[in-house]
Formats: sequence, C-alpha cells, structure tokens
Amino acid sequence: MPIEQTVYFHGAPGSPAELNLFGLRELNWAAPDRFMDRTSLPFGAYLDALAQELDTRYAPAPLRLIGFSAGARVALELAGRLKGRISRIELISPTAPLELGDFVPRMEGRRVFTLVRDAPGLFPAWTWTMARVGGWFPRQVFKAVFAHPAGADAALAADPAFAAAVTAMLRRSVGDASSGFRREILACVHPWFIDLATVDVPVRIWQGTVDNWTPVDMAQALQALLPNAEPMRLLDGLSHYSALRHTLVEIAAGR
Repeated sequence: MPIEQTVYFHGAPGSPAELNLFGLRELNWAAPDRFMDRTSLPFGAYLDALAQELDTRYAPAPLRLIGFSAGARVALELAGRLKGRISRIELISPTAPLELGDFVPRMEGRRVFTLVRDAPGLFPAWTWTMARVGGWFPRQVFKAVFAHPAGADAALAADPAFAAAVTAMLRRSVGDASSGFRREILACVHPWFIDLATVDVPVRIWQGTVDNWTPVDMAQALQALLPNAEPMRLLDGLSHYSALRHTLVEIAAGR
C-alpha cells in the first residue's frame, strides 16, 4: 500500500521555511512555495494547477494536508479538487471566509484586510513600501507585525532566532514573493470557491485560545460548516505561532 504523503501549506505572510522555525528536523513534508509559484495565474487557476501537480507527483499515495493560517483555505480548496486522494486535513490557527462573522476588527492583520477590501488598488503600493522599509530597517517590519504578541507568542517574539527567521519570511513575502503574496491576500476578502459542506474527509482544527491573528470564533465558524470535523483541539494560552509550534510537535509525534 502506498505510503501517505504529507503536504504543508504555509501562512500569508509566510513561506515553507515555517517548518524550520522551531528546529523540528523530523518534518520531511512537501511544502509548496505558493508565493513564488505560477504567479501569473489568478488564484482559482493556481489552485487548479497545484491540485493537478500534487495529484500527478504523489499518485497513488493518499495525501494528508496541513494548513497553517491562510494555508488552511488552500488545504480545504484542494480537498474539493482532489476527491478520493485526501486521507485527512489538519488545520492550525485557520482563517475562515470573512463573511462568516465580524472577525476583521479583532485580527492583527486588520489594517491589511481593510486596505485590500476597501482600496485594493493601493495594495501593491503597500507591499512596495513594506519591502523598502524591510530593506532599510528589517527589525521594524518584525516589530510592526508583532506589535501585540498574545499568550505564548510573547516569548517567541523575544527570541532572537525566531525574530530573525520570521523577519526573513516577512521581507520575502513583500519583496521577491510579493506577486504571489498579493494574489492570495486579495483572494482572502472574496468568497471561497469551495462549498465547505462538500469536504468529505476528516478535518481537525488546532486553535490557540488567545490567538489574536485568527480568533477562536473564526475557527468555530469554520468548523461548523465542515461535516466531518473532529473535536477542536483548543490550546490554552497559545496564540498564532505558539499554536503552530505545539501542533507541529504533536503531529510529528503521531498524536
């Protein structure tokens, strides 16, 4: 029987390097670099192409999909395109369709989402400005994104190694990878393509109780639409990246 293949989908901003943030050497997972891949394609067409690529590359192995933050949408959208190929989905600090609730005012990325929703034509200028600031004052980019670290994210934000690694991902997202980053963020403020009620594989959500990037009620609204959702794993005192660290350890250990 073919061995299950795990595919990880990073956040936004983010990169496949998220798997290296916490020194977990046993994570030998595929991790598509979405922001650098086929950036001329619209988001829906890109998802179609990514699904076809994964289907071909890993056939006939079953696929376990893991989505962090904005990567949760990618995992769920691909479930609709890879019927019969997905064994299960793990979602960590997931985003949900924004129309499900009044989430944006309580999200750390609210200024970006508000800009993209209300004035999408200005978003390229925003990424250009952030790239320049990141080049001149890289530490300021990290401080801007982690202005209000919650729960266990505060200790992570104070760790120089973590700060350096995340700063590099942030600078890349608004720099060399900005076309793909913009494509995905612009798609975030529009309805998803998939009908979540059609996701017919087991889905487990891991959610920090004090996450101020993707609030708990956002994860709950998403779970309510998934017919095969397992009980949510609420992680006491954890926020966005501390939930990612905890969950990667748990999944890597087979829990």
